[in-house]
Amino acid sequence: SILYELYKVKEKQVSWFVNDSVVGDTQLSISTPLDPLFMIIPYLVQSRNRFCPLDQILVDEMYPSVIELENLITEDQLSLVGEVKSSSDKIVRFDKIKTIEWLVKKVANVVQQLRDSEISPGLNSALTDDEYNRYACGIVSDYISASLSSDLH
Repeated sequence: SILYELYKVKEKQVSWFVNDSVVGDTQLSISTPLDPLFMIIPYLVQSRNRFCPLDQILVDEMYPSVIELENLITEDQLSLVGEVKSSSDKIVRFDKIKTIEWLVKKVANVVQQLRDSEISPGLNSALTDDEYNRYACGIVSDYISASLSSDLH
């Protein structure tokens, strides 16, 4: 199973170019794969550095289906952002250092994708490594808390 982020753009009086046609619909929906760890990290942070089964961490009255994230994640993936005790219950404790290391790798992946796709976030097409890194940090920071974002920068 894969988790997708759905992004909808709805503007007044907008047309889109689709292949060789102009479409007058005012809504565009884009879906992209999303690493489920981005959704799980806030719940791990709330568990207050205690070892807990993941199914007890992923509890949210406003979003009861958050428990479904447990089916999308392996112990190996959880070990990227926390300490995991081997068991069938996915017992985990948040680890800030591991999480920052994982986020740094995510930023590096975004930088590489930007370069490979020849995407430049500014007018200057010859960006420095630092400029690419800051832009990629901004993209990744959209998916994490302000506190983690601050630690990432």
